[in-house]
Amino acid sequence: MTIVISLLGLIAFVFGVSVVIDGYFEFFGDENSKERFYNHRQPKGESYDWTDRPLWQKFILKPTIYCNVCMSSFWGTVYYWLLLQGDSWRHWIVFCVVCAGAIWLINHIVKAIDRNA
Repeated sequence: MTIVISLLGLIAFVFGVSVVIDGYFEFFGDENSKERFYNHRQPKGESYDWTDRPLWQKFILKPTIYCNVCMSSFWGTVYYWLLLQGDSWRHWIVFCVVCAGAIWLINHIVKAIDRNA
């Protein structure tokens, strides 16, 4: 029972982080600001010129802020090891895989509701 509650907490945590990040980009930018932030960067001191972001930065940004299914690998790890004080790498992998599947399912349900509304 504790594992089920922990999994539900993990799913809620990761989905909540993605909602907060999406809300931040919607509030402080336009509808494409998250994609622009992921794909481009603004060099320091230049307020008008956007350049392509290096691949290594995209590699770091994708699981942390950009893709909420990919977030389950990064934020799921943070949740499992730091908040739950996990002790098994097997449980950690199961938690992250189940979280990714649940977030994928939630995304498809939300998209279906948005299309029908």
